[in-house]
Amino acid sequence: MASYTEEEMARLDVLYYGEAEMSTENMRKYSAQVGATGGYDVDVYPGFAIGLIIPVKLVQAEHEDLTPYAEKTIGYFNDQNHTNFKFLELLKANVQVCSGAKFYLTFKAKDVDNGKIETFQGLYVRGIRVHEVLECRIKPVTT
Repeated sequence: MASYTEEEMARLDVLYYGEAEMSTENMRKYSAQVGATGGYDVDVYPGFAIGLIIPVKLVQAEHEDLTPYAEKTIGYFNDQNHTNFKFLELLKANVQVCSGAKFYLTFKAKDVDNGKIETFQGLYVRGIRVHEVLECRIKPVTT
């Protein structure tokens, strides 16, 4: 078996994992954002850490893939709250890779009964064997 120097191993780690580990300061900022927003609003930080929640670039293909998840998520909200919201538009998405992926979706939906438009946040899991909605809520107002 080939033996690598420490320098070669470090270079291979960067090639395989990307940049070096996330700094302690950035990990604190990231953790505070996850705690404050439930993972729906997080910035991108340089570095690597397992299980990071990161933003998804919403190009057309991503919209097509994620819109059905948002539609299922608002259906879950309607079932839980006896409401009649209809999905309108995907605003943003974050993803966390696990045994599959967790999608933190922010989207607009319209109440069919009164026409009111709300911004929602929903957590959809696309697992290896299971696809399910974990939560859906009206986006909290932040000050």
